[in-house]
Amino acid sequence: MELRQLRYAVAVATYRHFTRAAASVPVAQPALSHQVRLLEQELGIPVLRQKEGRKKPLCGSEVLAFFKENGVTDDPTEIAVVGDRLATDMLLAREMGSWSVWTKQGWRNPEMPGRDYRGFLSRMEERIERVLRGGLLKKAPVPKGYATLRKVG
Repeated sequence: MELRQLRYAVAVATYRHFTRAAASVPVAQPALSHQVRLLEQELGIPVLRQKEGRKKPLCGSEVLAFFKENGVTDDPTEIAVVGDRLATDMLLAREMGSWSVWTKQGWRNPEMPGRDYRGFLSRMEERIERVLRGGLLKKAPVPKGYATLRKVG
């Protein structure tokens, strides 16, 4: 693993786009893609790619299987899903029995910090969240199975 590969992976994660990430580093996009692939091969896990056809929040069993197969954990309460969508990321965590962290403001391009990249539905989730927390006075539940685990441990 090289520091350069990590810088490239961070750039891709930041820009969510290989061409923009390559321009920010700066390096040619094919070279950046190649280095990210090498990093993924060395780590043995897909760092930045989703499988074709995988749909959140219905892929929880695949996520759990991936962590188990790679020797990370087989306990969903040891996993935290960080995301910017209530209707997908947070529901994925709930269905897995994992923790969730909602980044309400969503993703921001560091070169254009004032621009809001969220779509209509994503912006509506902010209003829904206000109703759930304020209007219904609901607390976020702990993951499924966590209370049982705490009693045993």
